[in-house]
Amino acid sequence: MMADSGDERTAIRAGAKSPLPWLWSFGALWLTVFAFLLSRHYFFLFDDFGLLDLAGETSISNILTSPLFGFYRPVVFLFVKLLASVFSWNLPMGYAIVLAVVHGLNGVLLGLVLRSLKMPNLTVLSASGLFLLSPWSSEAYSWMSALFDSLALLFFLLAVLSYVRFLLKKTRLSLAVSAACLFIAFLCKENTIALLPVFYLARVGLGRARVSKKAGLEFLLFLAVAALFLMIRGSLVGALGGSYGDLPALFSGAHILRNLGQYVLTLIWVGGKSFPGALVLSFIYASIALLAVFYALVRRPLAAAALSLTFAVSLVPVLWNSTHLTTSDAGRLLYAPAVFFCALVGVGVQNLSLARIRGHELARKRIFGAAILFGLAGAAASTVYQANIWRYACGLSKRTVAYVLRSAHDTDKDLYIRNLPFLFIEGPFVLKSYAFPIYARHRFGLELRPIRCDVVHLSYKDIHLIRYGGPEPGGAVRNKDNPPGDELVLDLPLEELRSKIK
Repeated sequence: MMADSGDERTAIRAGAKSPLPWLWSFGALWLTVFAFLLSRHYFFLFDDFGLLDLAGETSISNILTSPLFGFYRPVVFLFVKLLASVFSWNLPMGYAIVLAVVHGLNGVLLGLVLRSLKMPNLTVLSASGLFLLSPWSSEAYSWMSALFDSLALLFFLLAVLSYVRFLLKKTRLSLAVSAACLFIAFLCKENTIALLPVFYLARVGLGRARVSKKAGLEFLLFLAVAALFLMIRGSLVGALGGSYGDLPALFSGAHILRNLGQYVLTLIWVGGKSFPGALVLSFIYASIALLAVFYALVRRPLAAAALSLTFAVSLVPVLWNSTHLTTSDAGRLLYAPAVFFCALVGVGVQNLSLARIRGHELARKRIFGAAILFGLAGAAASTVYQANIWRYACGLSKRTVAYVLRSAHDTDKDLYIRNLPFLFIEGPFVLKSYAFPIYARHRFGLELRPIRCDVVHLSYKDIHLIRYGGPEPGGAVRNKDNPPGDELVLDLPLEELRSKIK
């Protein structure tokens, strides 16, 4: 990154007081608010049932040596296994609180990394605050099955923080800790490999524009860690394989530039998934974000270019897919890459604060402060709105599971559910058919008859909007050899189930 300008050095000296109390306050506020909005209402959704069942029932040795769900991400499965031993199936809220804690720690760690790179306090605080809100990634901190993303980023930020400590203190232990945390991050989610350029940026950001031979050896260590992980993963699922298919095949028909533009636009515009009354705040947030990025590009072009390029590189593993402006779907894919966007906005906000504007100095500061607060309020409105949808999805999942288990208990026939709530059009997933036998077995010790389903897609905004989705993808199909009347046909009273959600 480019060396600090004279104005920024003055700002750093003037704001030399540590931002750590503010960082931890942000994290505590996040946990308190999110616990009230979602965590206390959490119930298992969609893949949560399979994740918890598989992690809880699989031995530690098999978790370490086998791909589960088509992925090799053993650290997360081990972590879920640990959580299952504490919360079991009785306390879904516990998993949600842990998820919120991990996200809160990531926000604080991002601030610590930026601070360790000698960034001004305003950059540190604005980047961390924006990341904690992350309205583009509510899926990553609202859904237990997205724990892969948040845990991977947690260990990656610890790796970067330890590496910066090594650069400053020259302690081999810090370098070893950095390499170990990086390896653990890979074992949480393989996409983390795309974040490797950050280590080079960390060195350059501390004023070491030329990388020495010794530094080259450091990078060789990180590359060796990545190579070791790819070798282990390659022997189990293939280096470029996974549940979704081989990466080359996924990219063969992808609109890469369009998808990249969609990801960028998703970071800027959050009005499509926010309260209708908060449209003005959404425009203010988008305006502040764009203005901050512009100022970063003009005043700190090298830093801005480095952050922008690293953001693009971090998205490479997922550019075969796209995100959506009006839903939370696939938001988890933006979770880690968004740290570069937040840092870029933070750099821009710092330079905005130094802009020379005619008028009284006090008035200028008040206008600037109000604009930043209103911008963050726009992001927060979207986060709260999406938290409400996730809470609603949890309530519907809980009531649907209870209704189906009562119906299954009163019959000796197989079940055919004709309108299983599969997902909300606004993003959150709800249920798969395997949720019912898994939950019944673990929670009540019951074995259910086979269940097959047709699915429907619901709307949070419009209770009457129901889209038929056909037979459940990957679900059970009717056995043609069975006689007519062998199934109990069940039409769920969706309107009644929804009306009881608090």
